[in-house]
Amino acid sequence: MTYMKLTADLFVIQFWKNASFQTKVS
Repeated sequence: MTYMKLTADLFVIQFWKNASFQTKVS
């Protein structure tokens, strides 16, 4: 359970970073 939540949080952070990076570029 904790491992799954950790992975989910990591995925969300990665996705958010990617999205903000793309917004900055374009």
